Amino acid sequence: IMAVGVMAWSNSIAHLIIVHYPWSGISGISWLVCGGLPCGFCGVLILMMAMEKGLISHLLSWGFFRGLGEMSLSIFLLHQILIRYYQWRIENTTDLPNWFFYGYLWVVLLLGSYVLMVLIERPCRQFILGLSQHNRRKRNSQPVGNENLLLGTSSISAFGKVLSSWLIRKRQLLLTVSALSILLIFINSYLPGALTLKNVIDQKMAAKIIDNWDAKYQRIQFGNKFLLRGANLVKMPGRIKLQLIWESMNEERLKYSVAVHFLDTGGRILSGADYPQNRGHILVHNHTIWLEETVIPLEKLTGASAIGIALYSTETREILSPDRGERDWNNQRLKITLPEQP
Repeated sequence: IMAVGVMAWSNSIAHLIIVHYPWSGISGISWLVCGGLPCGFCGVLILMMAMEKGLISHLLSWGFFRGLGEMSLSIFLLHQILIRYYQWRIENTTDLPNWFFYGYLWVVLLLGSYVLMVLIERPCRQFILGLSQHNRRKRNSQPVGNENLLLGTSSISAFGKVLSSWLIRKRQLLLTVSALSILLIFINSYLPGALTLKNVIDQKMAAKIIDNWDAKYQRIQFGNKFLLRGANLVKMPGRIKLQLIWESMNEERLKYSVAVHFLDTGGRILSGADYPQNRGHILVHNHTIWLEETVIPLEKLTGASAIGIALYSTETREILSPDRGERDWNNQRLKITLPEQP
């Protein structure tokens, strides 16, 4: 319970540590948050389980948990790949509930780990152990001159026998591979259709929103890829909301970032609030329309007279230039005049 509790409260504990002990620095805090804090408690937990006493050890002796223990290396190797894929491709691009993907991740992780364990880990382990024993026996019984030849022959035969035995004995492996294949087909077929921008709006809604907006910030093309159908600033207590309505002019992958620069009268950047179009770089169809909103505290606009908008790629450094409107930065950045502050 203590180990789980420390895991759950790692961020809060790390925050207290950095407040009272700032010398720990960013690297120290990262280590604490990413696993450093629970280390001591997990060490005690491992020691208690190694003693093989108590309710926890009794529960972990069940076949299911023993199987998870055998797959622990494969789970360790695969889990970050799946988590990173979810964060990169899925997290911000679908309205499907988180519990669906959480359960789906566990199913794919366990099936994939089992396949990895049976096809790679166990045969390689048995091969290494068998090769060591075989060479030891041969070394004691054969002349030194034939050692290299025997080593090569025994390596091939030992690995072939181990792999064949596992493939023959583990019939459930076929079912596991089949189930995993179905799940992967599901990823490649159904999920791309379910991955849509959360902030998509239709033509009617876009026209209704833009109706009262300033016409000089409407229908501005950025690099013949995206159309800024409208831009607006909404005054709110203590902050301003920047609203941008975009439309894809072709089938495009949302791999660009939106630069939001707060500029003084000379065009110098005071601060910014850049954000990616979409973390998953999803593909949108032609004439897809979506609304982006950024809330800006008034203190960030101190001394600013305009907001600069640009589209750029962090990978290729490509900048999509607006085709008209008040611009600077060699006509690569659109300038939106800020309303006078009260």
